[in-house]
Amino acid sequence: ISLCKHLLSEGMGIEAASKTFDAEKVSFEKFSALGPSILKNDRLVVRINGQYFPWDAAAPIVLGMVSFGHEKTLEPKGMIAVERIEKKLEKYPSSAIVPSGGSWRFWPFGFNKSKSLTATRSLPSDCLGDSGEKSLEKQLSAAEREDMNTRSTKKVRTIIPTSEQLASLNLKEGQNIVTFTFSTAMLGKQQ
Repeated sequence: ISLCKHLLSEGMGIEAASKTFDAEKVSFEKFSALGPSILKNDRLVVRINGQYFPWDAAAPIVLGMVSFGHEKTLEPKGMIAVERIEKKLEKYPSSAIVPSGGSWRFWPFGFNKSKSLTATRSLPSDCLGDSGEKSLEKQLSAAEREDMNTRSTKKVRTIIPTSEQLASLNLKEGQNIVTFTFSTAMLGKQQ
């Protein structure tokens, strides 16, 4: 068990979630000192088979495990899904799939798809043999070729905050309003 619910978020990644969980893990001494009041703490999270559940979702699972001695199949209801979906990023680490459009209302330019910035992907030289395109087509499945043809990719730079930086934001459960400032050559300083 850990008091880290406020630090876990969907899609943060299994490794980051594990480190966050371990950093806030409740020791036996702390558990004994807090007594039953720990169950009322809204930050309480239980890790079962590598999956993270807030206490209200984990309580029936834990009760069943203690009472009947076996684990029922874990249902994702109430689970904090920390896994990242990175299949595209594993194949092409320099590009990420970004849906077109968005909610940038202050953007002064149109969102015409014909003018969207697309990234080209370079393939390793060992993928291209003497026959060039033919050997490439053999190596790519039909689904991968279809995916490459139908989706456009945009390069995205992301900055993932550390656990300490997230904690310093004092985020509350649910939606939060965060004000940040950035600067670009074209738009200048924006907030």
